[in-house]
Amino acid sequence: MGTVVTILSRRFSVGTVGDNELLRPESNGRLYLYKAVLSVNADITGEVVLRLGTTNIGGVLNPKSGNQYLLLNSLEFGKINDSVYLYLPSTTTVTLNLTYKGAPKVEIV
Repeated sequence: MGTVVTILSRRFSVGTVGDNELLRPESNGRLYLYKAVLSVNADITGEVVLRLGTTNIGGVLNPKSGNQYLLLNSLEFGKINDSVYLYLPSTTTVTLNLTYKGAPKVEIV
């Protein structure tokens, strides 16, 4: 019999300028990201960026109100202890739907 792997899906509401830490793996753990969809409530001037550790893995420049943007649709995995961040250039609140596996122990919004 094979190993069961749990894939998780979580919604984050983010509204703070700068890097916002969303998920952190357990000590010496690793996160695997599969899909990330960004929903925007108001026009944003600048680039919204999804990061895994220090690596940019998705982004959108000047997203428009009411639209959804696919930031990631393929497997990305971080280095040991890499957290997931969403960078916002302004204080506009956005929603990020993230599909992943790993061992997150901290959710910061």
